[in-house]
Amino acid sequence: MADRGVERRLAAILAADVADYTRLMETDEDATIDAWRSARAQIIDPKIASFGGRIVKHTGDGFLAEFPTVQDAVRCAVEMQAELGARNATVADDRRMDFRIGINIGDIAVDDEDIYGDGVNIAARLEGLADPGGICVSGDVYNQVRKRLDLSFEDLGEQRVKNIAEPLVAYLISPPDVRARRRRTREPPVRPKSTPQAVAAVGDGGEVSEKRRLSAIILCLLIGLFGGHRFYLGYKGSAYLQLFTIGGLSLWTLADLVLLLTGELTDGKGRTLKRWL
Repeated sequence: MADRGVERRLAAILAADVADYTRLMETDEDATIDAWRSARAQIIDPKIASFGGRIVKHTGDGFLAEFPTVQDAVRCAVEMQAELGARNATVADDRRMDFRIGINIGDIAVDDEDIYGDGVNIAARLEGLADPGGICVSGDVYNQVRKRLDLSFEDLGEQRVKNIAEPLVAYLISPPDVRARRRRTREPPVRPKSTPQAVAAVGDGGEVSEKRRLSAIILCLLIGLFGGHRFYLGYKGSAYLQLFTIGGLSLWTLADLVLLLTGELTDGKGRTLKRWL
């Protein structure tokens, strides 16, 4: 028998939270609370109401909302993120209040205080996949809005998330500035070139390393020379053994040898190794 006071319906669910909320609170609790309240009063609450949605509950560092249509939920999220991003433009990077938003569509159970169901749980997991300042939607949401809204989507493929048995098909909707920040965080750091000052700071490890390379090159050349000589004398077995021994080393030593002879390889003090010959 159905529970009294519980309504079941299809709805679009939007889950949002503040990225790095704990760090922001530890850095400046009062300023974080003021910024969160201001964002709610000036942007979040009015924007959700203007698209026919309602905030079901606040979760301390986020909120849960429902909308009658998935198009309204996505349009609201996009406009909300745009206004929140513009607000962050005048804030120092370490004080930015970026929201992550997840959107799903599904059957929910509604009572006077909350909404329940797998659709709600999935929206919360999608929010965790979003970039700070970005939006992550389910495959069902994508299928309903991709031809109706002029947005760029990034296919994340199937994602396995906590407490959801089946993998989720997810798509990102991220403004250009959010995508640029994500690329910067994923790019590998550029290794600085060795300088005499850097070597002085860490010791002569760089020079020792280059000397070892030079020694390895000379050793390979000697082994190859003696291997060829034994082959010439008719000792083919030991000659093959010597030649195969340097086979694994010869590829990278050849590259080092070219650099060595052209004067491009230097030691930790900036001297070209060609002068060592």
